[in-house]
Amino acid sequence: MIIQNKIIPTISIFITSILIGLALYFSYTEKSEQITNNQIETLLQEITKDTQLIDANSDHNQALDVMEYAKENSIKIPKTIVNFDTHSDIYLNDYQTFPDSGVEDWLNEYIAQNPEVDTLYWVVPDEEANNILMQILMAVKIFDIPKEFSPLMGNSIAKMNPFHFVFNPLNKKSFTQNFLIDPQTKTMNEYIKGHKLNEKLFKNNIKYKNVRIITCTKDTLPNFKGEQVFLSLDSDYMSNSGFDTALNFKFIKSNQEIFNTFYSVFKTTKDKKMKPVIISMSLSPQYLPKSKHSYVEKILQLAIKYSKKQDIIKNYKHHYDPKRYE
Repeated sequence: MIIQNKIIPTISIFITSILIGLALYFSYTEKSEQITNNQIETLLQEITKDTQLIDANSDHNQALDVMEYAKENSIKIPKTIVNFDTHSDIYLNDYQTFPDSGVEDWLNEYIAQNPEVDTLYWVVPDEEANNILMQILMAVKIFDIPKEFSPLMGNSIAKMNPFHFVFNPLNKKSFTQNFLIDPQTKTMNEYIKGHKLNEKLFKNNIKYKNVRIITCTKDTLPNFKGEQVFLSLDSDYMSNSGFDTALNFKFIKSNQEIFNTFYSVFKTTKDKKMKPVIISMSLSPQYLPKSKHSYVEKILQLAIKYSKKQDIIKNYKHHYDPKRYE
């Protein structure tokens, strides 16, 4: 998202060439089994039976409008949010230059506005979790001393092996971090007790809120045991154009593969025993390949139809703002 490509660490051409070759060799390919409409209809009816609000929207920061509608209509915001997304949609350090939250940092506001929210699961696509270049980038960033705002993408102030995510891929082991956020400014940073950067990152006169962020894949999500969640789906989880994504990382799938991934999100919701009270699904047209817009829009509406609930929200205050990316 914003400035992601400006903070990529310098890697020699020789090493980059080797890594690209390895990434291609080990790249993940999803099985193209034929999932039918009947399968997803039955699944959606089952997992949405206790859902109080479901919404299909355009831009991912419109999940904030879904949140606001829920609060206005006495729907309790769950303490846990599960976000299926290629990007974390969280920014670290003092970054506020726009009055409203964008698609790249809406979760900062979501967490800041809801005192009860204490846990976020960022579920990355299998393609991203298994890409060696992305694995190394996530770990290399741990050597960056926070000097300016940057997106959360696995980066940690903890000392780790630069090949940590190669040897411990997210589809085998989730990655948990603890953060403190200023509810007023929405500024967030990782907190590790006794770390030398604490004095620089945090001020004594601010009452911070604690939040736990677990980066994982669908396979390394825990058993929620019926816990209520806010379920968020960004369509770039299903197919990503590479727009403003670190290393221009992208994966473009066929319609059947997209449908299978869409199904897998809700199958995971069932298998991991989540209870989605609120569901927000975003098209994210800037990040979804243009050739897939129409198809994905149809399957998002299909989810609404099969849930046997109404897509109530018609007007949104939040939108994608191209000025933030100039």
